[in-house]
Amino acid sequence: MRVSIGTTKGMVTEGGAAHVVSGGIDLQNGYTSTVTALAASHITGSRPGMYTLSGSGAQAILTYHLPDPSTVPGGVFGFRTTSADAHILSSSQVTHASISAASGALGNIGAANGVRLSFPAVLHSAVQLWSDGRTYNVVTVTGSFTLA
Repeated sequence: MRVSIGTTKGMVTEGGAAHVVSGGIDLQNGYTSTVTALAASHITGSRPGMYTLSGSGAQAILTYHLPDPSTVPGGVFGFRTTSADAHILSSSQVTHASISAASGALGNIGAANGVRLSFPAVLHSAVQLWSDGRTYNVVTVTGSFTLA
């Protein structure tokens, strides 16, 4: 089945094996193209983007609270560290285990589902998450993360 999406006819289903999108894709919640540096001890996120986590002194470990995945469907979040601290990504505001590594087939993440993803205390660790509207799916990691 071939699905084509264009500005003239909208979505059209016909025979074939390809998916075609013409005119570009506009994500509902946008994507910030700049890297945002984060240094406060507790940060509550609101939009997808690429973020750098860096701690020092009393605020060495940062906790980034992800927004409810239903508010950013299709959103991609990328995080990398510029300090060797065990930073934390939390989705605890959602009642179910809303971070999932099952779709990524990742051997270095620990549990398959959870609400708290902890970075290793290693410089330049990185993770990318994608929201499907219910859950954050771990797309890729650099380093050995812990999901609980």
